[in-house]
Amino acid sequence: MKPQRQGVALTPLAREVAEKIRAYEMITPGDRVVVGLSGGPDSVCLISLLAELREILGIRSLHAVHVNHGLRGEESDADQAYAEHIAEMAGASFDTVFCDIRRLAKEQRLGEEEAGRKLRYETFEQYRQRYGAQRIAVAHNRNDQAETVLMRLLRGTGVRGLSGISRIRDDGIVIRPLLDTSREEIEAYCRARGLSPRTDRTNLQPVYTRNRLRLELIPQLERDYNPRLQEALVRLADQAAEADEFIRENALAYLRGSGRAGGTPRWKPEEASLEPDGFENLHKAVADRVILEILEATGAAANVTADLFHRVRQLILTGAEPAETDLTGNAYVRKMYGKLWFLRRDQYDTRKLEAPVPLPLTRLEKEGMAELELGAVRLRLSLHRSVSGNSANRRSGRGTGRAALDLDRIVAEGLPVFRNRRPGDRFRPIGMKGRKKLQDYFTDRKIPRQERDAVLLLARGHDIFLAGREVGADGAVTAETRRILMIEELEP
Repeated sequence: MKPQRQGVALTPLAREVAEKIRAYEMITPGDRVVVGLSGGPDSVCLISLLAELREILGIRSLHAVHVNHGLRGEESDADQAYAEHIAEMAGASFDTVFCDIRRLAKEQRLGEEEAGRKLRYETFEQYRQRYGAQRIAVAHNRNDQAETVLMRLLRGTGVRGLSGISRIRDDGIVIRPLLDTSREEIEAYCRARGLSPRTDRTNLQPVYTRNRLRLELIPQLERDYNPRLQEALVRLADQAAEADEFIRENALAYLRGSGRAGGTPRWKPEEASLEPDGFENLHKAVADRVILEILEATGAAANVTADLFHRVRQLILTGAEPAETDLTGNAYVRKMYGKLWFLRRDQYDTRKLEAPVPLPLTRLEKEGMAELELGAVRLRLSLHRSVSGNSANRRSGRGTGRAALDLDRIVAEGLPVFRNRRPGDRFRPIGMKGRKKLQDYFTDRKIPRQERDAVLLLARGHDIFLAGREVGADGAVTAETRRILMIEELEP
């Protein structure tokens, strides 16, 4: 097998696969493609077809990646050698990764199948980045699709699960050009091209769930109920995928602000919050997909259940707040100030200080500038002579990321420190005559409860000069200010 030369007639299967690739825009001219190559019939067929289509699709380069799971000793090594041979014939680079999948599965508390799948995709992504490739091609076929749909039916699934394996992953990177090709067509192609793919004998043993479906259940259902069962399952997957796409589009439109005055987004990823106005008017299928999209965006989609969807829906639809419900062991959702906050219990831990940090006054007076690492927060402090106190004060505020304070006022009775809140803290916002409890200030400013312990303060005793990004009246710049302390939060 050699890469197809321009002008050489394509095989019928190559023409069909080329049409699918173009129809779904799986590959665009100039793409580099990483190919998962096990050495079995599916992946050997895939890389052979991509080599055959290389010129007409404008594929810039092919990069074969083989993962040796170390499960079958010398047979696994022979698979690797054969895969390298096939990659060479296809004009592709070849890389291999060895892993003791039994040990890895045990360490990660996963089944060997799941651990192997996770490892393969992680490996393919590493090599995609190494080669600057745009696509990862894997060799799932029509039979795999039927098996997946049936397995999910047996376990219990919704419309999204029924849609089975996608031709293109949502991020557009992983593609499956053979998803509409049957295993029989793949084997016939290999025979016609004189290819002799390796056979994994574990695929012929009814040990894993998928193997039992393939070797026992599907043949029985085809024999006793529907000889065209796999076609029916694939058709069901296509119909479910269309329905799922419609549901997802409506969910995303809601999150982006559809139907709102001004069209402002309801979902704010930077603070992981949702403003759920109009949620009660959504169809239940769309409402659940809204929740799922958020859970996936926040990394809390593991072990999603019907009960979890119900609890989040109830949290949104009931008027009581503050209120919260758990998502996973470390993730939860809190309702407060008319919003839902999708949070991790440890997400603010890195912003909390283990001990107070004094203001570096000596360094500021000597060098005019200092930088501090306060947990996950980096601050730049600079000392300026005041020309117009009011102009400096206008450059600071809650939304600017910068704060201007009167240095002489805040150090007049002792050196202030950076710390987090303590019982008894009081704060006087600019324009207010008396002080108020810091807790009440947080409530007035609608600072979420989960953030309050991590808010950075500049304080002397219980007097607060700076709360987060807001300067208090006791440290504010005035017309009498002579020295201005500028505090700026830097990017991590």
